[in-house]
Amino acid sequence: MTRQFGSNGAKTFSLREGDRNTGYFHRRASQRFRTNLIRRIKNAEGSWVPMEDDIRRCITSHFEGVFASSRPQSDDIAKGTEHLRRVVDSSMAETLLQPYTEQEVTKALF
Repeated sequence: MTRQFGSNGAKTFSLREGDRNTGYFHRRASQRFRTNLIRRIKNAEGSWVPMEDDIRRCITSHFEGVFASSRPQSDDIAKGTEHLRRVVDSSMAETLLQPYTEQEVTKALF
């Protein structure tokens, strides 16, 4: 019996093969690791950094700067969020910005 999960059959599970199919699963896991591996990253100066320890330092330094800033610049925020998908449209935002009522507060708390 073979069962496929997902719309494109990307994940497979074979009950019939059992332990005889460990090579297949090892290849799938190894491929997934290679796909998710960060081989190099561009640092703040625009240079490519290929070494794992240096990549780790670049990422840490970046996020320390982002979260340590007490007054982030709007340009920095826009640059950091430009690739995020918007989930609140303008009509939803308008509703969320309306003043809340005492009944809404009571309902939310109790």
